[in-house]
Parts: sequence; C-alpha cells; structure tokens
Amino acid sequence: MRKWLMAGVAAVVVLAGGGVAAMDGALAQPAPPPPHDEAAPPPPHGGPGGPHGGMMGEMMEHHPGGPHEHAEMMRRMRTFSLLWTAPDRNLSGPDVQKIVEGFLLWHGNHTWKVTNVQEQGDRVAFSLATPEGGTIASFTMDRHTGRIERTG
Repeated sequence: MRKWLMAGVAAVVVLAGGGVAAMDGALAQPAPPPPHDEAAPPPPHGGPGGPHGGMMGEMMEHHPGGPHEHAEMMRRMRTFSLLWTAPDRNLSGPDVQKIVEGFLLWHGNHTWKVTNVQEQGDRVAFSLATPEGGTIASFTMDRHTGRIERTG
C-alpha cells in the first residue's frame, strides 16, 4: 500500500511540475520594445499617446510599471481630473513661493525655506535657503508656463 501511495505522490508532483512549466511560458511577459531611435523626429501631437499627446502620451507609452502601477497612476489622474491647466498660468511672486513650498513639503523637506522672491518681468526669481539663512540654490520660474531654471 505504501508503494502505491508514494507512486501516486510522485505522479502528482511530476504532473504538477509539468503543468507549472507549461503555465510559466503562458504567463511570460512580452519582449521589451525596441530601443528609441534618437534620430527619429518626435511624434506629432496626439501621436502614440493618443489624444493626450505631450507628457501624458510619454507617460502612457513609456510607463515602466506593470498593470498595478498603471492602474495606480490612472487612479491618481482621476482624483485630480477636475483640475485644468490654463494656457497662461499668470503666476505672481506669492504664487511661486506657495508652489515651491508645497514642492518641498511634498518631498518631506520641512527645514528649507523659500527666500529672495522677486518678480522680474516674465520670470519670478527665488532661492532655497537653510533654516539659518544660507542660500542653497537660486532659480527662476516662468510666470506663464511654470518652467523652472536653476540660476545659481
């Protein structure tokens, strides 16, 4: 009786192993896309990213995560879907200060301060400083687009 039991267990293990090996091939991920051709022109607006184009299209096309990460990104986008980016953000000095302070807090930095905020035509200049007042770096933000450039 014991021999039959051991033979049955061995058969189940062998069959299950073969089933797992067959399933392993079925669940394999597809091959990665070919490398990006640096010489190729960028896709037109609304290209590979669908109607989103631009940054949204890039995120959708090149998002490295699997289905779970993609679903999480889509959930976050739906959460803020009530927001719309104006063509001209019309940012003031206090607006820029709030944005940069929020950025610091978002990244868990509760010690650095935003200092030397100055409106300069189409740009707003500002610095990041230590709690003691030492300047860490200086930047400008385009008041129309929100694009930041480091100046020092």
